[in-house]
Amino acid sequence: MKELAESSSVTPGAITQFVDALVERGLVAREGDPSDRRVVRLKLTELAKNQFEKFRREHLASMYKIFDVLNDDEIKQLIKLFTKLDTYHEMKEHTSDKNN
Repeated sequence: MKELAESSSVTPGAITQFVDALVERGLVAREGDPSDRRVVRLKLTELAKNQFEKFRREHLASMYKIFDVLNDDEIKQLIKLFTKLDTYHEMKEHTSDKNN
């Protein structure tokens, strides 16, 4: 929980409340570590995995509908543009990190 709180930049108490809500909804299970009683591992339940897969399928179907208007050449051009934007912003972040 501590690692999750640190990586999320929130308090451990906030993470605990969030995880409690996920456990209550049957989406996450807590598992103790037999070799270290202080460690608690979080595991997605089958319900969560099924819901995620359903969301993924629905999201892909909606993306296909959105991009269906584009032909193959337009899709290739769009990919090039997104790649260019991504590369630019990665370089900008990398340069910004060096200056800090």
